[in-house]
Amino acid sequence: MKILAMLTAVLMLSFGAMMGLGYLHQQQTAIASAGGRPCVLPSGQGLPAVGPWPDMLNPVHVAQVAAAAGFTGEDLTLAVAIASAESSHRPHLTNQNSDSHRSVDYGLWQINGYYHPDKMAMGDWGNPWDNAKMAHAVWSEAGGSWKPWVTFNKGRHQPFMATASAAATLLTKLGTDAGTCIPGPAGEGGAASPGGPAACAAVSGAVPASQTVPVRHRRGTTTVHRCIAPHVAALFAAAQAAGLPLGGGGYRDPAGQIRTRRNNCGPSSYDIYEKPSTACRPPTAKPGTSMHERGLAIDFTCGGPTVRLGDQCSRWLLANSKRFGLTNWPQESWHYSSNGH
Repeated sequence: MKILAMLTAVLMLSFGAMMGLGYLHQQQTAIASAGGRPCVLPSGQGLPAVGPWPDMLNPVHVAQVAAAAGFTGEDLTLAVAIASAESSHRPHLTNQNSDSHRSVDYGLWQINGYYHPDKMAMGDWGNPWDNAKMAHAVWSEAGGSWKPWVTFNKGRHQPFMATASAAATLLTKLGTDAGTCIPGPAGEGGAASPGGPAACAAVSGAVPASQTVPVRHRRGTTTVHRCIAPHVAALFAAAQAAGLPLGGGGYRDPAGQIRTRRNNCGPSSYDIYEKPSTACRPPTAKPGTSMHERGLAIDFTCGGPTVRLGDQCSRWLLANSKRFGLTNWPQESWHYSSNGH
C-alpha cells in the first residue's frame, strides 16, 4: 500500500495540473476503439483518445492503453514494466538496431518495423492506443508470450515491476471493469499535452522539434505540430481509403529553412535573409516566417513526385483538405497549411 500511495502522490503532483484537451467526442472515440466502458480517472491521470499526447506518459497511462488492448492480470503488469524498460513511456521514441537490416523499433513497446510490418500496419505507432494493440498482436502471435522482447528475455523489466503493479492496481480499482478505465470528456480526467499550445492559432513563430510529432502514413511519416497532428493523420487515412499514394514533408527546423532558402533563393546573405520570397524558385518564405517552421504546413507528394495541379492527389486535396484544417496556397499546388500561406 505504501508503494500505491507513493505512486498516486507522484502521479498527482506530476500530472495533476494538466488541463483537458477539449475534444468533445473523446470518450465515445476511446470506448469505440478500445472496447472499454467509461469511468473517470482523477484529474490529470487519464490519457485522451486522440492526440496530441504527452512526450512521456505516466505508468497509469501505459496501464490504461495496455488494458484496452487486451492485457489482463499479470500480463498487464508485465506490459507496463516492459514499456518502462523499452521506451521509458515515451510514445514517439524510435531506435535503430545494429542488425544487418538496420531495423527500427517504434513507440511505447518498441515494435520492430522490419520483423512486424503487419503489426505496424494496424495503425499509428506513435498513438499509445495503437501501439498497445500492436504489442498485444505480437504477444498473441507468440502464444501469449513476452519472448519477442529482448528486455523481457534479459530481465531488464524487473526493476519496474513494483511500479507497474501499483499502476495496474490503481487502474483496476478506479475502473468499472479491471483495466478498462477510459477517461471522460475534457475536464474529467483527460490529460493535456505539455510543451506546446493547444490551438494552432496560438502558434505565431518557429517552434522547436519538441512541439512536433511524426504522423505515419503509407508513404512514410510527415512531421507536423502537435496541434494539427490528429487532423493530418485523419487526412492521410482518408486519402489512403480513397486509394491515393499521398505523402509529404512537413516541419522544418530553422536550419532546414535556411538550407531551403539557399537552394531556392541563392547563397548570399541577402538571398537567404532578405530576398522577397516571390523572387525565389520556387517561392520560399524567409527564415522565421515559414509555416513549415511552425509545423503547420505540408508539401504533399503523390506517389513520390510533388503534387501537380490536376493530378489525382491535387484534385482530391482541393476537394477535401479544408475538412482537415488545411488550405492550399494557390502559387504552389503541393503546399497546404493551416492558414493557406
